[in-house]
Amino acid sequence: MIICNKITNFLINKNIISINDREIYIYGLFVILYNAFLLVNIIIIGLIFNKFVFSLLFLLFWTPYRIFVGGSHCSTPLRCWLFFDLYFLISILLSRVMNILVSEIIASFLLLLIICSNKIENKKSFIIFFMIYFILLAIPSFNCKFIMSIAYILNSILTLHKIYLNKDII
Repeated sequence: MIICNKITNFLINKNIISINDREIYIYGLFVILYNAFLLVNIIIIGLIFNKFVFSLLFLLFWTPYRIFVGGSHCSTPLRCWLFFDLYFLISILLSRVMNILVSEIIASFLLLLIICSNKIENKKSFIIFFMIYFILLAIPSFNCKFIMSIAYILNSILTLHKIYLNKDII
């Protein structure tokens, strides 16, 4: 947060932004820098586990789902960071112990559970992700089905947690 304050104060001193917008810029900078940190962090973990491409594809499938569909959230940025790392490590583990067909079946089942719920907030966005998932599964040459299914399994667990428990994770 200190760096966000310094950048914002610099922009105010240079008359680039208004002092009235200070809190908005501090928050916006925090969100941008924090999310960049999370992305770089996952890529570093991917490199450590020799899963660089896996980490990029995981982020490719994970991020839009979380942005457009949502799901449970952690109560602090530190918990979010730790939980996201844990989820990514679980995804690496799942990629080693689960086969493609099982991942597709579990992801499909969880997606169906969500779509059948009357409590989902972003139903239109979710239906779009649901359709994209099944369209991509139907393309024989699409080689990223496994990583997509794992990302959707983990995201669906967070979404189901939000739908049925309606509270933060930790």
